[in-house]
Amino acid sequence: MSNNHLSSEFMSNSALFSLFGKLFNLVSDLKNQNEALLNKVQVLHTQNEFLTDKVLNLKTSVEALKKGLSAAPTQLSLLKAVELAQSSEARKSAVVIKNTGMASDASNDSLIVKTLASECSITENTLII
Repeated sequence: MSNNHLSSEFMSNSALFSLFGKLFNLVSDLKNQNEALLNKVQVLHTQNEFLTDKVLNLKTSVEALKKGLSAAPTQLSLLKAVELAQSSEARKSAVVIKNTGMASDASNDSLIVKTLASECSITENTLII
């Protein structure tokens, strides 16, 4: 009986030791997950503060724009601009294309300029320099 009791006690100690080892691993894993979640919460908090500031700045800008657009002179200017944009009068315009490579074959230049002039509604003569 004494051997049996000793063996049973040994198994109990071994099982308890194993159980404590598993509990330690579980607590360690939970601690690591908690740290990761806390880091993510901090990032989200920072992003939320940034977005809140952006929204407040946008609201301020919208309010300023709203006040400016509601002024009578601004409304008259906008109406005039819309009227001019919708009129079919010839527009006097210029299109300057800078920093482009010069092709050795200049035969396409005239076609490119005519296409640009028609897309930009330029009805005056075009000039290639």
